[in-house]
Amino acid sequence: MHWWVWVVTGIILSAVELLLPAGFVLLVFGISFLLTGIASAMGVFYASWQEWFFAGFISIILLIILKKRFFKNYNASLTAGHTDLVGEWVIIKSDLSKNTFGSGELRGTIWKVFNESSDQLIAGSKARVVRIEGLTLFV
Repeated sequence: MHWWVWVVTGIILSAVELLLPAGFVLLVFGISFLLTGIASAMGVFYASWQEWFFAGFISIILLIILKKRFFKNYNASLTAGHTDLVGEWVIIKSDLSKNTFGSGELRGTIWKVFNESSDQLIAGSKARVVRIEGLTLFV
């Protein structure tokens, strides 16, 4: 493939990542395609399979290196907006014995609820939210 095709594709993928965040995967491919285009323009490759191998290899290396940095921040933000719910009261929708899952209503939304307390919770009763993991309220 021509070197400029790699560069243009890399720029397009990077731009799409900026417009539609896809977890930095498109940015990784965009960077690897840009590097492949630069190396191809310098005459490093003799066959097109070498270009594809290089692009794939760089993509894998970048994903491994950047995965922890980007996805740590991404996973931390999953519950960031719900930390203000800790301490609030949830209305239990189904009977919950100790260490069981059920459902509850908080601020007009039905949530998955886990009963951590030693008491059985009866439907219609209220329980205080102790912590949140993902989309599960622990009471």
